[in-house]
Amino acid sequence: MRVNTKNVFTAWMHAKSCRKAHSLWTDGSVIYSYGTAIARMNSDGKVVFNVMEYSRTTSVHQNGLRSLFVGMPVTLTECENDVFVD
Repeated sequence: MRVNTKNVFTAWMHAKSCRKAHSLWTDGSVIYSYGTAIARMNSDGKVVFNVMEYSRTTSVHQNGLRSLFVGMPVTLTECENDVFVD
């Protein structure tokens, strides 16, 4: 797994921004692949995960993030768009 994916994920889990690369970044609440929102932590602690297929690179980002959720005590809700609501 790429270091940037782990760095972005770790920052996001601590509600901090991380934008060391153009392709994957977070503002602290949403993780973006380029400009597409691919994960968001709702106010209730549930994670909404965008599983819609985009580019090859975004698929790599989605799969890398999904692997980081394995074994974590979070509720992961999958959706098929980049619109997130609480």
